[in-house]
Amino acid sequence: MQMNFTAMALILRDEATIGRILRENNRFNSTLAEIEEAAGPEEREAIQRIRSAQEEVLTTVADIANLVRDGRVEEAMALQLTRGFRSFCLKPSQFTDDPAEVGELCARVVRYLGTLA
Repeated sequence: MQMNFTAMALILRDEATIGRILRENNRFNSTLAEIEEAAGPEEREAIQRIRSAQEEVLTTVADIANLVRDGRVEEAMALQLTRGFRSFCLKPSQFTDDPAEVGELCARVVRYLGTLA
């Protein structure tokens, strides 16, 4: 869920949401470190698995952010699909100011996503 939420915020260029996600990630890492200090060997092993998964998510998010920053939104969406995240959110006003163009824009995105599936 975190990956999908973060990727959509990046693709939509929602700076406020991206900021909240980064703050929550910092809080999560701090809490995990506190738990690790008091954990036994078995719990520490579980924490390491959590850290590995978190690193994988953050690497993917960074890759998506780079693609979006380079204007390669379609590639960012494709990357998200290859990582198993199949929900997309589109904010038409980021692509057009003309309400008459929204229908065709959405149709184009649906067609494109159909080629990736």
